[in-house]
Amino acid sequence: MGNRREMRMKVPQKLSVRVAALILVIAVVLVMAPRPGGRAYALEIKARAAVLMDYESGRIIFSQNPDVQLPPASVTKLMTMLLIAESIDSGRAKWDDLIRTSKNAAGMGGSQVYLREGEEMTLAEMTKAIAMVSANDASTAVAEYLYGSVELFIQKMNQRAQELGLKNTNFQNEHGLPDPKHYSSAHDLALIARELIRHPKILEWTSTWISYLRDGEFFLRNTNDLIQSYRGADGLKTGHTEEAGYCLCATAEVEGLRFISVIMGAETNQVRVDESTKLLNYGFRNFARAAVASQG
Repeated sequence: MGNRREMRMKVPQKLSVRVAALILVIAVVLVMAPRPGGRAYALEIKARAAVLMDYESGRIIFSQNPDVQLPPASVTKLMTMLLIAESIDSGRAKWDDLIRTSKNAAGMGGSQVYLREGEEMTLAEMTKAIAMVSANDASTAVAEYLYGSVELFIQKMNQRAQELGLKNTNFQNEHGLPDPKHYSSAHDLALIARELIRHPKILEWTSTWISYLRDGEFFLRNTNDLIQSYRGADGLKTGHTEEAGYCLCATAEVEGLRFISVIMGAETNQVRVDESTKLLNYGFRNFARAAVASQG
């Protein structure tokens, strides 16, 4: 009889353990952790400002003057391309929409694809021109098409900046040509880039080295040399004016780990490439994604 009572007492205990096991949910969370064998070291970046961000978590791995307001030059077009991609997502536009070039767009200076007044290209073609060769004329044509005027497009740029929590950014134009009231920061640009990377169509163009427009008659060569020299690099946007210096927001993914780097105010194109390489190397050599079990 005693043994039977003991057995009766044990059954509920076993059931409770099973129930508890069902209730306990183990979730595997991927977090940034120092890479085994990695050796952290001090970074010296030759630029006015710099940031290295882990894409997945948004964690800042390295920063140098991250919140200083600086002219971003054509890295501005990260936001221009983000609004384009989100217009596609919302149904406001389609990639095969034909855009007619206005006189205003055709008259844009700086980097361009020499759009002629009245010339038509698809939204996809113009976005490719923006992504690969930083076309100011295409940026203006797209801004006018999507929101009816450049002014309304810029309002949307600043609205989106607020939504993303950007504290040191103000846009005065869609292309990044100099304006005293047009500025951003390395941290803010990394945040825009993180949002933009969610759109694979944009990465398809920012990672393309050579392409063409106008039925193969107009040659495009990507302004971002890093996509040729760095393993896993697939973007993102260059910029240069006398005021801004040489800027580059870059991104690379290797074995499922992605980093975003931002360089602002480098002295030359080669310096911005070298310093971006230095930042990305720091991330990939010293950090890895680690699985951590958590109760949920």
